[in-house]
Amino acid sequence: MKKIPLLIIGSILTTASFAQFQKNDRLLSGQVFFNNGSEKNINTNAKISGLSTGINLSASKFSSATRYNSIQLSYTYTTNKQDNGSGNISKFSNNQIGLSLGRTMLSPLASRFYLSIPITGGFSIGQGKNRNNSILSASSNSFSVGVSASLGLLYQTQKRWVFMANIISLGQLSYNNSRIKSYNTSGQIVNQSRTNAVSFTGGFAGTPFNNLSIGVGYLLR
Repeated sequence: MKKIPLLIIGSILTTASFAQFQKNDRLLSGQVFFNNGSEKNINTNAKISGLSTGINLSASKFSSATRYNSIQLSYTYTTNKQDNGSGNISKFSNNQIGLSLGRTMLSPLASRFYLSIPITGGFSIGQGKNRNNSILSASSNSFSVGVSASLGLLYQTQKRWVFMANIISLGQLSYNNSRIKSYNTSGQIVNQSRTNAVSFTGGFAGTPFNNLSIGVGYLLR
């Protein structure tokens, strides 16, 4: 265990010798992410599956050789499907767009290879639909705001290309407001409601590569 603090201290001390970026450098980048999972009950044949995928586009400017600030536009598509094993299938889908500001700290591990810690804060709006056996049963409009931190890796080529990956979520705090409409089988609104929720996820949320996003960027000087 004593080796871990020594590795962190050593990484900080070698910042000057390994740093390749320069103050006022600009970085244009894009990232894609994909999370997928499923579960099946072998006794009832009930199935639950989920998918989340999206893209992030960002423009960044270095404030020093190991720190840069970013503005980011994102799109996320999420779907969850539940099959009770008796022919009743419920499916939820949601489209979400967001805008955020972030700051990333880099700690050199080797020449042109960095440990990255992105911290971002922003908001998003979404629209979702729930269907039971292909019949619309509910729809929602949501607004959320939050802040998050993650752990990743970044590699700079000898030219201007930069490859990056966010591997583990360190924590997330968010507030969500949703308006929900429920429908009968004829498509008429039978109920309307509003929900408010605050959520926090701390520690190493998810296993490595479960929250993986990968991307590529181009450095402007």
